[in-house]
Amino acid sequence: MSEDLTEFADYREFALPDISSEPHVTLNIPPQLVWECAAGLEDPVAIARRFNLSDEQWARLSQWPAFINAVQAQRAQFEREGMTFRLKASLMADEVMDGLFKQTISLDSTISQKLSVLNTLVDIAGIKNTKKEDASNAAPKFSITINIPQGTQPLTIDG
Repeated sequence: MSEDLTEFADYREFALPDISSEPHVTLNIPPQLVWECAAGLEDPVAIARRFNLSDEQWARLSQWPAFINAVQAQRAQFEREGMTFRLKASLMADEVMDGLFKQTISLDSTISQKLSVLNTLVDIAGIKNTKKEDASNAAPKFSITINIPQGTQPLTIDG
């Protein structure tokens, strides 16, 4: 089996677990490759190509038990943390947002629709002005009431 891994001998970042019966070979498999394969948002072959792996290298790596275990462990962690759902929702929202923006800026949209989309985008982007008036800068509020006897109505001055 060690002969099958000789092409990975110069790699440094990914290692077989100590409990493996195989010789310890360190591989340069970027954690991002494991992460993206576990996320399941793209075809793994396309991901491998983006990481400059040949089809032959990917075929061998995708069958290597340590790599499979790493991807499965990462996928399980994503599911426990709800990350897979959030990733997919984020991608879907991004796709919808582009179309929604184009529709919003068209002449068919009303001002209130445009304002609603604008406010939503500002909230999502986190650029909403949340600055509230500081209590120390605000003028004090007061009310003065003067009661004048002999049946006249009281006069109230609000400040």
